[in-house]
Amino acid sequence: MKLKAQQNFQKIYIFQDTFAIFNDIYVTDSCYYYTCTSGKAYQREFFNFGKIHLDGTEEVLLLDQDNTSLQRVMFSKADMDTNFTGNFVTCFTNSSIQGTVPRVKEFNINGSIVNDFTFNDYWLNDSLFFFPLSRIIMNNADSSYLLFYHRYDYTTDDNSGTNGSTGTILVKLKYDGTIIWEKNFSFLPIGQYNPQWGVLNFIKAAPDFLLVINELKTNSPSLAQMDWAKIHFIKVDESGNEIVHEIFQDGQYCLGGFAGIILPDGGLLFSYYESILGGDPPNGDYFMPRPVIARLDNNFNLVWKQVIRELYGTDWGYYANMHECQIVDDSLFVGAFNHVEEIEFNVAYKTRLRLSQYNLNGVNKWNRDFAYFPTDDFNDPEYGIYDLELTTDGGYIMLGEVYHYDSLNVGAPGQYGYVLKTNCLGFLGNPIAEFSYSSNTSEVIFINESIQAGSYTWIFGNGDTLNTDEYIDTVVYNYLMNGDYSVQLIAHGCNGISDTISKTINVNGISTGYAGDGTLLTLFPNPISSGESLAFYVGKIPEGNSTIEIVNEIGAIVFKGVILGGETTYIVPVKFAAGVYFVSLLQNGKRLEVEKLVVR
Repeated sequence: MKLKAQQNFQKIYIFQDTFAIFNDIYVTDSCYYYTCTSGKAYQREFFNFGKIHLDGTEEVLLLDQDNTSLQRVMFSKADMDTNFTGNFVTCFTNSSIQGTVPRVKEFNINGSIVNDFTFNDYWLNDSLFFFPLSRIIMNNADSSYLLFYHRYDYTTDDNSGTNGSTGTILVKLKYDGTIIWEKNFSFLPIGQYNPQWGVLNFIKAAPDFLLVINELKTNSPSLAQMDWAKIHFIKVDESGNEIVHEIFQDGQYCLGGFAGIILPDGGLLFSYYESILGGDPPNGDYFMPRPVIARLDNNFNLVWKQVIRELYGTDWGYYANMHECQIVDDSLFVGAFNHVEEIEFNVAYKTRLRLSQYNLNGVNKWNRDFAYFPTDDFNDPEYGIYDLELTTDGGYIMLGEVYHYDSLNVGAPGQYGYVLKTNCLGFLGNPIAEFSYSSNTSEVIFINESIQAGSYTWIFGNGDTLNTDEYIDTVVYNYLMNGDYSVQLIAHGCNGISDTISKTINVNGISTGYAGDGTLLTLFPNPISSGESLAFYVGKIPEGNSTIEIVNEIGAIVFKGVILGGETTYIVPVKFAAGVYFVSLLQNGKRLEVEKLVVR
């Protein structure tokens, strides 16, 4: 029975001479607000703010074509949020003739700009930002903002790149851009092989704030095996005072910190790269990364980690790891990333946009893959996932960009934005139920051919039912009597949506006087309790090769043994878990009798 429809959609925004990269989305009951960079392919300067309706249609509310600046909204890692007035606020990198600086923009729900300011007086023209991951957090209690970003400052030298300083800055601002205070973290001299510090994340850990910073040391290629990277967790209060400073390092070159979210127990869900050393020493050594998602405790110790891609590669980019993860409830979370699967060693790869759900113990519940054409397994599109949010109907919405080198090389559209809205199971559509079957006397093999469902209910037409998850494709059921049975399969989706299919099957070939009447096979006791073993009595059977076989509800064999002779009681040394089982007595491959065992 289908109860109601759900609004799920996918949209791409693609033009021949322009492009769009979606950066952030803000969820409301009535629509989804977004920020985006658009413009000519060689400019990338337009700031877009708009909304996407529940059916996927887009409405541009603000197109800020500031020709004096390069507004790098993409890659900013800034979550758009509302301030104390209810207006939207975001930050990003701004490049102009006055230098490259942070830019904060406030605008109302209709797209009118309320405040728009930069920090051009921070330093001179020869200061430099290079794609900094700026983050901003609203503090509505005192109408202020906390802005965290990475600064490369070359003002103290001749721009040779061998002097100056680099580090991270935390700034507290009034809503109009007035600086209340600023704190520098780990500013160090710039040198060719000196350690570097970089912003990775800025997380509200009420009542405090968590700064996530990478420190890495690189050497010349011939000494690359001496490289190292580690992650600093610095917890600060509202005044920017350091409370806790912990260092996390899983392996020699531990880089990451893209997705991060505080758990109710104070722990942290966190993505980073583990790595192995590649190349042929002593020259050309390099570290090869593999993305993982991990859970840390409230002291930043590793509780568990799960590899989200088996392949060690050479891609340290943000796309290959989880950019964002979100808590679904008290036991589940989701994350999205650019998933790469190696088809042929070092030659062919399959690349997909992947949405994954895990429980809080790190067990993968499901993966949903999406691919935008063209794909050829040799140079598939690269997927940037810049935001992932939960929607009010229990689903997910994510957005970013698709970058396809082959298309760009022939002058075709190859860089475009996407928005993808799914239901709670990560599907665009509702479940569709379907199954096929084959029978061998009392045993019927059911093949589940349904799609877009998370769980299933089988109704076998004789009073028995079975619930399975989406990964059980084959169910084997043993009927005890000949006859016609109306079998139903219900495919369950989200929010009570389901689809049902019914088929009538005929069971024949069960010998009267044997199957199910206890003349040859008697179970006792029946039912039994979970954890108990089973005893059964075999009556007078003809001579031949006799066996006993016990299967569970989905047809998997849990016990198989030889029957030495009839008129004997046998004990099965198996501690049965709760459920329904079928015990079959066979001779020369022919089923003599089958009994149903219930374990409570």
